Amino acid sequence: MTGLQAVGLRAARKAWREVDPAWISESWQSVLPSLRPVVESLQYRAAVDATEYGAFALADQGLYVPPVAFADPAGFVGRAPDGRPLDGLLYSPATQAKTLIGAGVAPEKAVSAAGSRLEAMIRSVVADAARAAASVDIATRPGVGYVRMLVGTSCPDCVILAGRFYRWNAGFMRHPSDDCIHVPSTSAQAGTVATDPYEHFAAMTEAEQDEFWGAGNAQAIRDGADISRVYNSRRGASKKRMTTTEGTAKRRGFAQRGRLTPDGIYAQAKSRDEAVELLKRHGYIHADQRVRGMEIVRREGFGAMGRGGARVGARQAVEQARMTGVRTGSRATMTAAERRLNDATGRWDAVRQGRNPYTRNGAGLTPEVAASV
Repeated sequence: MTGLQAVGLRAARKAWREVDPAWISESWQSVLPSLRPVVESLQYRAAVDATEYGAFALADQGLYVPPVAFADPAGFVGRAPDGRPLDGLLYSPATQAKTLIGAGVAPEKAVSAAGSRLEAMIRSVVADAARAAASVDIATRPGVGYVRMLVGTSCPDCVILAGRFYRWNAGFMRHPSDDCIHVPSTSAQAGTVATDPYEHFAAMTEAEQDEFWGAGNAQAIRDGADISRVYNSRRGASKKRMTTTEGTAKRRGFAQRGRLTPDGIYAQAKSRDEAVELLKRHGYIHADQRVRGMEIVRREGFGAMGRGGARVGARQAVEQARMTGVRTGSRATMTAAERRLNDATGRWDAVRQGRNPYTRNGAGLTPEVAASV
């Protein structure tokens, strides 16, 4: 994919050099007809590679699940990642350049800045064609989901998602210039810098860890804290980063006084043992977590309805789904979103049958109830 992106960047730079700062729209519109076919051909090639990649990626893991249908690479051509026609996206750097000039930026600088935006767009449309095609290929293979793999320069947002397994229909969380890719699989992966946040962390020197994660956060991870919980603590952090509102709803005792961040814990703790105890108390180390060096081992739960396995029916439904790779419609194996949709559909079916979905015998259906449903 990076090779295809490089071809696209060269074509974009060559085309953008034809833009006249005095006639931005006119000069860019005259060049666009020659750039668009190049971008479309790169989207097509990226989609072809992605649809071919799935079978080999599974085989490399000792797995193979045949597809029930084949993705059509042509379906991923001619559109921007947000769904709009490619023409509109490719024209937008000209609009940006004129907007910057209107704001007082020198024409040459405005055109240069817009050219950088064009390059970012090219990288994105090629990568997204590949990602979209890969996701469709995954959807055609029963029981197959995907693992997120790091590629190129990674940020903390990408690192904490590395190696996680997602169901076939789970959205791919990404940000601009995100190079992460889908890796088809049937389970989570770990053990490499590209698929394991802890291996990525361990591959750095302490100085690099401190710079990348922040000194307090890095020390918490070295002391065994969960890397995702540490990173998420930045949300709602106070100005001095000593406390955070993140996670206080789940930990009622912190609602009034605030929950300590890793920085706050290390500023307060008088020893490492005390720091580790505070990391546990403030929810950065899982209660069911064992730490072996940089390796974190956790029990897989039984979902929101399983009560940790205490509900026998829910537990058995989840275990059966894991064993077979097929969900039979049990609420215990649904995601929260699927349960909401299932419940909403059931209520609407009741209304269409003239029943009140909120009463035991269906009596008392009113226009207000029907409208609310």
